[in-house]
Amino acid sequence: MHTTYDLVWYAAERTPDHLAIVDDRTDRKLTYRQMMLEVDIIAAGLSERGIKSGSRFATVLPNFFEHCLVILAMARLGAAPAMINARLTPAEIAQLVADGDMDGAIILPNGDVAAAVSKALPDGAPLLSVGDVLGAEDFEACRGDAASLAPFARPAPQELAYIFYTSGTTGLPKGVEISQRATEGRITWVSPMGGLRIGTHSRILGLAPISHCIGFYGNFLAALAYNGTYYIMSQFDPARAVDMIAEHEITFLFTVPTFFAGMVQAPNYNKVKMVSLELVLFGGASIPPPLLAQIDREWPATFRHIFGTTETMCSLYNPTPVGQSTRLRAGLYSRVRVIRYGGGPDD
Repeated sequence: MHTTYDLVWYAAERTPDHLAIVDDRTDRKLTYRQMMLEVDIIAAGLSERGIKSGSRFATVLPNFFEHCLVILAMARLGAAPAMINARLTPAEIAQLVADGDMDGAIILPNGDVAAAVSKALPDGAPLLSVGDVLGAEDFEACRGDAASLAPFARPAPQELAYIFYTSGTTGLPKGVEISQRATEGRITWVSPMGGLRIGTHSRILGLAPISHCIGFYGNFLAALAYNGTYYIMSQFDPARAVDMIAEHEITFLFTVPTFFAGMVQAPNYNKVKMVSLELVLFGGASIPPPLLAQIDREWPATFRHIFGTTETMCSLYNPTPVGQSTRLRAGLYSRVRVIRYGGGPDD
């Protein structure tokens, strides 16, 4: 079994001086070597604040540079990030923090959220903020002596790695616990079924939210474990996405079809800006056949439909979806069986 920290550390060892992560809100960027040093420094700061292996830590942030680093720092410690949608109300966020028995949290600089979350956390638990806000400590202060960290201790396979949340269509979002043993398969499927090759040629745009499985495993961790470069998109904007693809010569996209629809309808859209795209995956919803036909004509990429991202990352897939967008087949880790209505696993 390999953990998130294992896979990213191996990538850093392979290509220490390759660009790993690029911020879209500032001029910050880090090579793999620089990123791993930052991760250790932040992990040391979290450790000084009581976060350790087995801790549950809520991250209530968009796709921020800081969000990426704090998640990796928790992987270094063996702690479990619980990635809560930052668009929820303060009361909803606080309820999820309380229900999840969180040992700490990091939030946006919002006074209402800070007040609500501080009440939901245990006394003395760290509450960090990406920016200055009353009731929370500025994340910039969460830095420690990397040399003080104990050697990485690999968690047991059954231990908690991550908590994701359902969309909340039937009420408050429900937490979904992902074990450490599931991490490797949720990343490495992207080669046999997704078609992504390992190497520094990959430039991946983080369109999808990190708090969603596609954005987390399929964009963020796929980029870093595979020695690519992860270009952060802190908030999706169709026109900005079009420009970022052209500016950074993005080669790989994986998101929901709605985002593609927004991009081709953006006022600055031009198929010439898409010439760098090599591989485009979509999932999370069905794609309208006319939209798939259009991007197939105008984008010089291979398209693949990925199904079941929340449950297993790739339960089924279609490597040639153009003209047959509703067809799916079993992948490397899957079986397909026909059972009677109401049947069970032994049918």
